[in-house]
Amino acid sequence: MSDLKEKIKLAYKKLKSAVYYDKNQLILRNKIVDYEKKLDFSNEKIDKKLEKIIEVLKSDKEEIWTSYIKKNLDKIDTHYFPKKIKNKNKSEDIIINKYSQDIVLTEVQKFIDINVESQILGILWVMTVGEVLDEEIYENSYGNRLKKTIDIKNKKDIIEEDKSPRLFSPYFLQYEKWRNNALEVAENILKNNQDAIILTLDFQRFYYNIDLLEKDKDDYYNLYTTKNGKDTSVRRLNEFVFEVISKYSENNRKSYKFLPINFYPSNIISNYYLKEFDNKLIERWNPSYYGRYVDDIIIVDKVEKNSQLYLKMKKNQLDKACIINYFLCGCNGNKNDECCKKSAKEFDSSLLKFDEKEKYYYVNENIIENRRRQLRIQDQKVNIFYFNELGSNALLDKFKKELRKNTSEFRYLPEDDATLVNNDYSEIYDLKNNDSINKLNSIEDIQINKYSLSKYLGKLTRIDLLIDDTNNNKFYADILKIFDNKNIVLNYMTWEKVLQIFLTNKKFEIAKKYILSIVQIISEIKYTNENQDNRTLRKTLMLYLYRSMSR
Repeated sequence: MSDLKEKIKLAYKKLKSAVYYDKNQLILRNKIVDYEKKLDFSNEKIDKKLEKIIEVLKSDKEEIWTSYIKKNLDKIDTHYFPKKIKNKNKSEDIIINKYSQDIVLTEVQKFIDINVESQILGILWVMTVGEVLDEEIYENSYGNRLKKTIDIKNKKDIIEEDKSPRLFSPYFLQYEKWRNNALEVAENILKNNQDAIILTLDFQRFYYNIDLLEKDKDDYYNLYTTKNGKDTSVRRLNEFVFEVISKYSENNRKSYKFLPINFYPSNIISNYYLKEFDNKLIERWNPSYYGRYVDDIIIVDKVEKNSQLYLKMKKNQLDKACIINYFLCGCNGNKNDECCKKSAKEFDSSLLKFDEKEKYYYVNENIIENRRRQLRIQDQKVNIFYFNELGSNALLDKFKKELRKNTSEFRYLPEDDATLVNNDYSEIYDLKNNDSINKLNSIEDIQINKYSLSKYLGKLTRIDLLIDDTNNNKFYADILKIFDNKNIVLNYMTWEKVLQIFLTNKKFEIAKKYILSIVQIISEIKYTNENQDNRTLRKTLMLYLYRSMSR
């Protein structure tokens, strides 16, 4: 690996840039601040510190490198963040707009807690081994892709030049491409007088159910050496990444190696892990469009007029199982009525198989071989949209309108929306319905939409000074009502933004009440009956609160 000293300096810049744009990395962001403060106190400059890491990485003495990584591995821990809350208020007959019960979590999101230098080494791996793996990933895989630019001369994408501080392509642009491209393909199919079908699905707890083998570590390094030749430093980086994954898996009492969330090599590995699945789906199905955003999948295809699927639609005999089996059976022949009736599990070459008892699909073991874990897709998470060429395009138009609306939120102008000056908070809530949105008796629950809340607070932050003080005061009083026990916990990523609004406008007493409410909830929150898990959860949230106040 040439110019290793320059690469690690760039890796550190890329780390800081990635953390700046990632709201999940608030704790790591402040770790970087502390890391640089310690250097200032010791009069040591960051470049010198990074060069010392390189000296260890390139050392001729294996024991020096081994001792260094052991110190880093010993510092690995786990953060627990809230994911799902047990709703004690809810009954079959009553919906309550304020959750005042103790918070009991039914599910948490686990993130790796790792020191700054380990993250720098992880970024170095992404810039070397990860770059090679990324080149092998399916082109319409949009999530967690390395930042690229256009090579005008050869008319193709290439990895961004080293001077760029960005590591991955902006998530909002990639996400927009992923969905827009699917809708455009569906629209073109209808314009060509054919029926279109859209399937959406996602893998259940994807990172947790990935099973990495020792063979994967060797394969990754061998792929790198095939293109770049052998390099001791890169070999050590590759081994270090797998050591981190192993240590984290052990800490979480797992007998297999799964991917840590918030460790940047996981972004590359997760995509590469599905490479065979992507290839097989294209090879056996070859739909009009197949796009993947990490573990979220959209498939668009046309329905041939002579197909049994089309005939069943005409007879009003279509159901979800028939559609999924029709496309995923893997028989590679002409689709006939007999094939459509069979279950996908009857075909050895199926992309997905169905478990009748547990009601989930899992990736065929012949696709991703020799794994102890199964990648699963819940049957209830599979959504299918069938568009008849003679029907209305209203649903497609609605999807596209929402996409344009969400995109425009990033360019919000104060005069475009009256919700802020009228203290109308309806935009941040979702009504969960089991029937028509117009029927009150179809409402199952009222929940805050995290994305809408984040946008709302962002708007307020930008135009706060333009709103008269009377309206501001009402907002400050209302915000404590909006953030009841449940919403404070589930929207922990907004703590920093809410406190910023309060403190910028010198609303210190309201900020104090808000902070004390959070502290009280954290002290009482529960996840399991095991004290260790509850302590980890509370420690994580207290640290996150502290970092939210550290600006």
